[in-house]
This record gives sequence, structure tokens and C-alpha cells, in this order.
Amino acid sequence: MPRDLKIYPITIDKKKLGEEEVGKVLPQIPHLILAVGKVRSGKTLMYNNLYLSPRFYGEKFDIRILLSPSAHNDAVNKHLIDEFDMVFTEITEDLIEEILDLIKNDESDSRYLMVFDDVIGAITQKKTGRIDLLSGLATKYRHIANAQEKEGRLSIFIATQYFKHLTPVLRNNASAYLLMGAFPERELKQMGEQLSVFGGDEKKFLDIYKEAKKSPFDFLYLNMNR
Repeated sequence: MPRDLKIYPITIDKKKLGEEEVGKVLPQIPHLILAVGKVRSGKTLMYNNLYLSPRFYGEKFDIRILLSPSAHNDAVNKHLIDEFDMVFTEITEDLIEEILDLIKNDESDSRYLMVFDDVIGAITQKKTGRIDLLSGLATKYRHIANAQEKEGRLSIFIATQYFKHLTPVLRNNASAYLLMGAFPERELKQMGEQLSVFGGDEKKFLDIYKEAKKSPFDFLYLNMNR
């Protein structure tokens, strides 16, 4: 008899994954969204809209957490600070671990959101030989489960000023990118090299970027899963 080399699917209980589609445009839950843009490029305005308005994810998360050193210094965050469940301006590895423990010990079906705003340089490890905190979180966030072993409890939004601050691990695990504001040619070239899956090569990616950026407040949205 010939050997059967067919690859068969594994039957799983999809309810345990905690996944939910949110229309045909937005990334599903759970997700890791990366927003890149300089000061006043609209990153804060973006995550305020995404996670406060019911037009996006405003009714999808039970526990919403903002981690930003400048949380109370940005007037755009007023409503977000009022409505989010937790706001932290001092971000440490111990704090992140405490939040993860909170999720893992939660007996309910609560969904958690963590928004990191310009904190990458503050909590990543430099030349220590081990993966940094956010990169490590990016590899496992989809599988973080609650006390009932239901996965998909955590979604993440990361806002940063520089594309180069996003580690290869973060880039490879992203659900979507938001490229906001203007960028110097060198940074655009780096983006083109890393994101050439859109268009097929660096030049075609840059053509897509320019097509998306015709008006002053335009931004480029890239859904990595579609």
C-alpha cells in the first residue's frame, strides 16, 4: 500500500480561540496593530477613535488599559482617560507581568486591550541577549488565555514615532499597520523593503504609499491578514 502523505486538518473548538471578525476592513480580535508616525501625525487621535467609538472596537473590549508616559499631557486623551479602566505613565516589566497575571486568573470572558503609546524605547532591552518585552508579548498575545483556558483574551495597539524601533518580531506578528504623517526618504525606503508584500517589491509599495497620501490627513492602512 502507498504511504498516505496527505496533510489533514486538526479539529479544534474555535470557541476556545476567542476570535471575532469585526467587519471586512478591520483586523479581527485578537489583534496587534502597529501605528507609526512622528509627533502630531494623528496616532493618538487614531487609537481614541478605534477604541472609544462603536463604529470600530468601542464596544468590543471589557478592560482597556493605556500605557503612556505622556497620557496626562495630551489633551486628545481626555475622553480616553475618562473611559479606559487603567492608565499607567510608568511602564515596567513587572507591571506588564501583573497585567498578564490578571488576565490569566480572570474567571470571566472579559476581553483586554493594551495600548502602548511611545514606550518602546523605555521598556525594550538593549543588547542583553534576550528578546525584549514587547517582542515577546507579540509572539504569544493571541494565545494568552483566562482561567477558563479560553484564548484570545488580549489585543494590543502600539504607537511609535520610528519604524526602526519596531523589532523584526513585532513586524512579523502585526495584524495591521497604520503609517501616519510624513516620513523621510530613508525611512520610507526601509518600510518599502520590509512591507513589499504589498505590491510585490519596494517600488510598488512606495507607489501604494503615495497613492494613499494625496491629502494632508491621509494615512496608509495595511491589513496583514487580508
